[in-house]
Amino acid sequence: MNRKWLDQQKSKANRACYRETGCLREMPSEYFIHKSELLNTVYSLSDAELIIEVMDGAPASWNTVLTTQLYNTALDFQLAICFHEDTLMQLDSYQRTDYSYQDFSHDNNPFCNAWSNLVGWTGKMEPLKFPKDDLNMSKKATPKQKGAQPCRHCGSDQHWDLECKHSY
Repeated sequence: MNRKWLDQQKSKANRACYRETGCLREMPSEYFIHKSELLNTVYSLSDAELIIEVMDGAPASWNTVLTTQLYNTALDFQLAICFHEDTLMQLDSYQRTDYSYQDFSHDNNPFCNAWSNLVGWTGKMEPLKFPKDDLNMSKKATPKQKGAQPCRHCGSDQHWDLECKHSY
């Protein structure tokens, strides 16, 4: 074993992650064993350091199931991984969704065809109860200037609903 080999092994141990290329069917417990063997070959890590290094190569979603501060030894951590193995695998399957097959073109994407209405507009407008009063002008910007719905009481686009003389 020379310096170059040792550096290569350290690099390999640090880069090892869950279900990396060539290990796509790896179980969480197998990942723990694989990563800990690589790390123990080139480092003399404490149990806490080993747990941290193993979690560095694991999916971030594992942190929702495995609380690393609760495990005093690497064996306790390995047992927790074995206990939660099914859950960890399900978390990984939700995370690995392949969107490359989906067609996001303009024609097939319902979110590309946007439409909008005037501010305050609704399709269920009742008929106006009062005559249009364009003499009542808003002191600030009018609904016409803002592109908003006209007064709901008289239909004037020169004042807001609360400024209408028919407002109650």
